[in-house]
Amino acid sequence: MLLLTWLVSMAHAEDMWITSTVSALRWPDKAYPAMSLSKGDLVHVLLRDGDQVRVRKDDDFGWVPAAELSVVPVEPDLSFDPSNPFPGLSTMPMVPSTAPAGMPPAPGSAPLPGAPAPQ
Repeated sequence: MLLLTWLVSMAHAEDMWITSTVSALRWPDKAYPAMSLSKGDLVHVLLRDGDQVRVRKDDDFGWVPAAELSVVPVEPDLSFDPSNPFPGLSTMPMVPSTAPAGMPPAPGSAPLPGAPAPQ
């Protein structure tokens, strides 16, 4: 029965496009993000509840404001920032932290440069 209900709901799913970058919420009344949607993403509308709409993109589901949806295809924002060639990823170099002064080295490890010699 549940499968039949799901199949019928999928038959009536409406395709819409996201108009700006938005976080879809897991529940319509709580600020718990389920997924991030970008401008121009195609989503399937599953349910409308006032000004909130339940959408599906691939295997993810979430609630978005109805104002963030368009029946007309929206071009994705493909602007490229040359200072950040990997958007969404941190480009800060990973640097190992040093142990505080006076701390003994971990068993089996070499002492850190500049650390006091064990007594």
